[in-house]
Amino acid sequence: MNKTLRFISLVGMCIGMSLMTVGCSSFWEEEAEEYLNDADQEVLVSAFDNVQHNSPMNDFVCEPFDIYNDSEDICYPPESCETVEDCAILGDQLADEIYERFGDLLTDYEFSGDGDTYDEQVLARYRIVEGALVNPQFVDVDAQFESYRDDVKAHVHIWNMFTYIIPEKEREMLTGFNIFTDGNEETLAQVEPDDEDVSRWLLGVDVMDADESFILKTTLLHEYAHLLTLQKDQMDMNEDVLFAYEDDAIHETALAACNYYFVDGMGCMKENSYLHQFYLAFWTDIIDDWYERDIVNDEEEAAVFYEDYEDQFVTDYAVTSPDEDIAEVWPYFILSPKPEGEEIWEQKILFFYQYPEQVKLRAEVLSRVLSYLSQDGI
Repeated sequence: MNKTLRFISLVGMCIGMSLMTVGCSSFWEEEAEEYLNDADQEVLVSAFDNVQHNSPMNDFVCEPFDIYNDSEDICYPPESCETVEDCAILGDQLADEIYERFGDLLTDYEFSGDGDTYDEQVLARYRIVEGALVNPQFVDVDAQFESYRDDVKAHVHIWNMFTYIIPEKEREMLTGFNIFTDGNEETLAQVEPDDEDVSRWLLGVDVMDADESFILKTTLLHEYAHLLTLQKDQMDMNEDVLFAYEDDAIHETALAACNYYFVDGMGCMKENSYLHQFYLAFWTDIIDDWYERDIVNDEEEAAVFYEDYEDQFVTDYAVTSPDEDIAEVWPYFILSPKPEGEEIWEQKILFFYQYPEQVKLRAEVLSRVLSYLSQDGI
């Protein structure tokens, strides 16, 4: 397997790091946003309800676990797996079939760089109840963004893609979904804590960039990896730090009290969390150099850092931080066959194989990805 690169601007996370937080806002930030009047709101809510009711997802031939055979027009389940060994083998079989039928979902994407860039603005907000989108709120925006805001079919399509690929039991931490844009080829998706309950999370997708279907799927896996590794059973969210903005004293106090890996702007990881164990395994030897070069704030130095440690990272974006590194590795763990090499970036993929629940989840997610793709869900 060859490593591939993705642009640093394609994925983002509103977690308090200075590189990533520009433009991030509260889920229901009334002061910053003006919603449409009741009449216009009602028109879009009605359109949303109609799309929900008539969603193409309702017409899918197969259930998420089932794979569609277009030549025979039948659905068949993948082989079942119970043990870690069986699930690892099944996962590799599914990953190979996806690659053979649809190509490399981890392919590097080239962009012209000529797209327009704007300050990030939310276009529509949805709450999530029992896994479904409810209570849509549409924001009054400039005329040039109205078509993206009003395209509720695209909003529902993106959400359906995510929920088809990620099992419901694995996304119970989500309470909101928002549609935003910051222009072309900038942040494609992001997650952030919900201000109303910081143990819960919000998922956001830039609808303007969401037509890049394959990279959207991979990016949604990246964003889910953040949800997986930063949820409440993995990390103690510190509300003082989360809402402190640039208050260094609050941050430094919390950092000093943390005995494990500390996520800047959020809180302290738990001892046996995926991210802390990942940090111990792969970052302790390079973290001093990473801090000294100020990688978070210096993109040029980040590029040099990646060149110096290229054998340790699956992508150039992974050098941003340990929490971005593990989030970049997880899609490779899901979509790639189990590596056999001894490079450190391969050892990072192998890291997840020590967790039986992750090996089983990999097989399930892969069956869902293959099912989605096999039914022309791209």
